[in-house]
Amino acid sequence: MIQKTGPRRQGPRPAARLRPLDRLPRHRPPCSRAATSSAPPRGTPPGPRVPALHRSHQRHHGLGAGTGELLGRLRRATGAEAYHTAYRDGLITVVDTTAPVTDTAHPFTPGPEDRAHATAHGKALLAALPRPLRRRYLAEHGMARFTERTITSAERFEAEVDRVRGQGFAVSVGEADLAYTCLAVALPERGDGIVHALSVSLPTAGFGRRQGEIRAALTRAVPDFPALPES
Repeated sequence: MIQKTGPRRQGPRPAARLRPLDRLPRHRPPCSRAATSSAPPRGTPPGPRVPALHRSHQRHHGLGAGTGELLGRLRRATGAEAYHTAYRDGLITVVDTTAPVTDTAHPFTPGPEDRAHATAHGKALLAALPRPLRRRYLAEHGMARFTERTITSAERFEAEVDRVRGQGFAVSVGEADLAYTCLAVALPERGDGIVHALSVSLPTAGFGRRQGEIRAALTRAVPDFPALPES
């Protein structure tokens, strides 16, 4: 005899398993490389928040109007775009520039710098670091090739670091972009782990005959860099 069965009664569902705190997704700091992976390609019209983000970068590094004024004087003295760049907590950031912050076609814009090994400001900053920190930075960020002049090996970069330290300034001739050459000097350290640099960029074609003039202008600008508050 077949016994009829009614619809199976379902008991209470088991409680959802809670994820341990150490497995929950964590928010990345705003200056991490991953935070910039969704940045629009060059040439995309900038969003309305670009100036606000630029000011945020400046506040993060304790900077105000004095730095912008110094960069403006440096641009007038050299006729080249001027930049302030900083190394902090394992990241290199273009903090300020005389180029319009909304000009996304410009090769060096405010924000995290992912081509430090190929730029003069990156070389100057990395040369100022102890060797273990420099090697760690290059291992974490890589040494991608951007032009045929880009240094892509750690051994060659260490030789470049020796050259930068010996002459007191760094040069990048078409290493990040063949059309541009950059020259940079690192600023005296404050002992807080943050390193700052001043730099300029100009078309490669005109750099050879103006190198001495531009280097002298950068050297004169270093003592005028605004005193920075302790971070």
